[in-house]
Amino acid sequence: MGFGTLFVGYFLLLNITNYLVSDAIAGVIMLLGLLKLKNVNRRFAFSYVVGIVFTAFGFGELAVFLIDMLKLSPAFVEGAVPYLALLRHLIVAALTVGLLGGMEEVSREVSLEKIPDRCRALSVSSFLVFGLWIVLEAPLPEWIPTPVFSVLFLLAIISLLVLIIAVLSTIYGCYMRICMPGEENGRVRKPSKFGFVNEYRERQAEKEREMEEYRIKRLRERKKGGRK
Repeated sequence: MGFGTLFVGYFLLLNITNYLVSDAIAGVIMLLGLLKLKNVNRRFAFSYVVGIVFTAFGFGELAVFLIDMLKLSPAFVEGAVPYLALLRHLIVAALTVGLLGGMEEVSREVSLEKIPDRCRALSVSSFLVFGLWIVLEAPLPEWIPTPVFSVLFLLAIISLLVLIIAVLSTIYGCYMRICMPGEENGRVRKPSKFGFVNEYRERQAEKEREMEEYRIKRLRERKKGGRK
């Protein structure tokens, strides 16, 4: 359904030290997943648009990295990097909140437990974490004492890593519970030597197919209702 590809792309955001190189790759991979998810609800559609912006921005970051590596314009790189970091946090914050909103909506529609509440809590956390990063990256913190700034910066790094891992866990939860049966592992289970085991598996697979059909029907009905 796109959650698996989205997971891989978002996973690359864990590279918080050299993101000038990896953001373009992360953006392209996430776009491939969001291309399948954008028609599910408006929040995923919003995330897809932000994903396009993030991908374009990632290639811009890559260009700055190459300019720095080739020593073509040191002054330009020194002046651009702080503002790139500030803008990056704004874009990633919008992307993260959009993804969480999309997952909250779709998981609520298919009656999944816990995921909607988790998405809502992570959305609030995203504002706090990225808000802290934006404050630290802005020119304003020069008045903050160095020891305090160091503590805040360490807190920002840890909280960002925890947030990304939590969002990845949520994406994986949707991947496992919303995708079509068997899509999560990409292979067909081998038949058992025992007939009753195969019968049990067939009954379970039938129940899963019926549940998935019901979920898809609910999503389509909601999509049609939103167009009216």
